[in-house]
Amino acid sequence: MENNNNQHTSFPLIYITNQCNLNCSYCFIKKKTENKFFISKGEFRNRLSHLLNNDRNISSLNFTGGEPTLHPQLLDLIDITKENNIETVIINSNGIELSNNEQLLQELNNRGVVLALSINSLPLNKSQERLFAQIKKIKMPVIIITVISNQNKSFLKELNDFMFATPEIIAIEIQPIVFSGENLPKSEEDKLLQQKNKCNYSDIINELSSSSSGKINTNTFCMAGGCNKSCYQVCYFLTLEDGSSDNIPFSHFLDIKKLENLLKNSIVLKIDSKVEDFINETIYDLWANDGEYNEIILARLKKLLKELFSEKPLTDKEKKMTIAKYFKTIGIHNYMDCYTYNQQRVAACSRHILLSGGKKVSVCMFNNIINEKDEFIF
Repeated sequence: MENNNNQHTSFPLIYITNQCNLNCSYCFIKKKTENKFFISKGEFRNRLSHLLNNDRNISSLNFTGGEPTLHPQLLDLIDITKENNIETVIINSNGIELSNNEQLLQELNNRGVVLALSINSLPLNKSQERLFAQIKKIKMPVIIITVISNQNKSFLKELNDFMFATPEIIAIEIQPIVFSGENLPKSEEDKLLQQKNKCNYSDIINELSSSSSGKINTNTFCMAGGCNKSCYQVCYFLTLEDGSSDNIPFSHFLDIKKLENLLKNSIVLKIDSKVEDFINETIYDLWANDGEYNEIILARLKKLLKELFSEKPLTDKEKKMTIAKYFKTIGIHNYMDCYTYNQQRVAACSRHILLSGGKKVSVCMFNNIINEKDEFIF
């Protein structure tokens, strides 16, 4: 098996179960629910240890599956992660279990977890409405993950409006639909339908640009985490007032290359002295130049600095919720599939799945090759 053991990891993921309470036809993971897998605490520690032995600067870990909230030792796995000084735990979820288990949601929030919720249409269904009522009550940070095809891409405007109107939502990750796992073509007819339904990075950008009157465009996005430009790009927004949907892309008031340099080792913005220096430098640059929104932006950034880096240190959760008040993010993650798989992109990938024995592989290699093998069970 080729692996990425020598490649820097900007965003590690770990599959903690293959069990799921949904059966989505577009899932890019090949389901093997007849062979139940729940990672043990010992195996979890081993994989984490191998990761940190190679890279001590890991600041986040993404739990995925399957449906991670079905793991009976989920809270223990989070505690082990935190014991290893990993600041951010992100848990992918369809939200069904959590909508019916308020105690588990509260326990996740107490541990500073960021919830990555799958939402592929609006308005919210009854289960999602119930879950978001709880999320608002406990002020839990949320990322929305959405799978976009030519059939549903028009709902991106609604989703953006939903993010800017909801303080708890810190980001949207857009994933153009891919054809791997459960979604592999099974016939020539399937291939024709899939090619018609497939949308790419340019299609997503065009839809975002059209729905924002051009405010969001190719130039507002930047690279992050050392990812290939074809794989992952991100756009940051500064909200112009607390609780307001008014916003401006970072690219309108700062040098995107400087932002890319800040994000070169991670796709998750770590709140540290580098970020403080970056905000201060941006303030100095704005002072020296004229701009339509400069006074508003200056006041906003100064207020952010005061809240983030006050004399009383913030908890991890307080940092995330403070950032959510000032910054919003749209990321586009263009996974590869049976039509687009490219080994050169895989070799350069820094978004890795942690496997047993210290191996780590790119997400796209895992989805398209490793997990397709019938004998492989995570």
